[in-house]
Amino acid sequence: MKLGWLPAIALSIAASVTSAAAATVTYSFTSNGLTQIVNPLSTAQTGAQFYAYADSETGAPLPLSAKGLQFYLHENSNTGDVSLGIIANANNGGGSGSLAATLRGDVGGTTALVRDDTVAPDSSEFVSTPMWVLYREWTTGKTDGFVLGNLTGDNWSIDFNVLAMSGILTNKLFFFSDEGGSTPAAFSFADPTSNTLTISKVTAAVPLPASAPLLLLAGGGLVALRRRRRKA
Repeated sequence: MKLGWLPAIALSIAASVTSAAAATVTYSFTSNGLTQIVNPLSTAQTGAQFYAYADSETGAPLPLSAKGLQFYLHENSNTGDVSLGIIANANNGGGSGSLAATLRGDVGGTTALVRDDTVAPDSSEFVSTPMWVLYREWTTGKTDGFVLGNLTGDNWSIDFNVLAMSGILTNKLFFFSDEGGSTPAAFSFADPTSNTLTISKVTAAVPLPASAPLLLLAGGGLVALRRRRRKA
């Protein structure tokens, strides 16, 4: 009896089991001890293009709140690049305000993709790794913001802390997430003047199914059987 097909079967089984060990990526934010999973907003744009405010402060595709402080993650569907956006206030209302804050993280190779309104008093901002110090000031009915990217690596975290804040209401602190609706969902987070807001990415391997070890063992047994019969 010829058993030349047995190694092929064993290799096929092993390949199918190996392909099952894919990785899952989870993005989340943690505030005041509570963690919320979020999904990046995905478009065929760069992080800077999606922000869309620039100095004109118009056109961002987000349901912004007057006197709000809003975060989001964006993914370029063409390249997979991920960026973090921060927008203060809304362009259709709200008074003036200011924000001084720090971002500390273990993300390598990131830069400021957008420094909205990079004129005085925003000229006092400086950026360094692993800490970014932001200063933003806006007038009535305007916004201000910042985009950090690209956020590379399988696992990272960024801590956001406010040094001083005015013109922002603590009940209008939101993190946008793509939950499949026509507009992004807005999850609330605690006052960042007294609570660190941590944004994280975690990559984990998908566990193999319980039957996988048995399949591998069966494949190995078939190969061993073939070898024994050759010797006989």
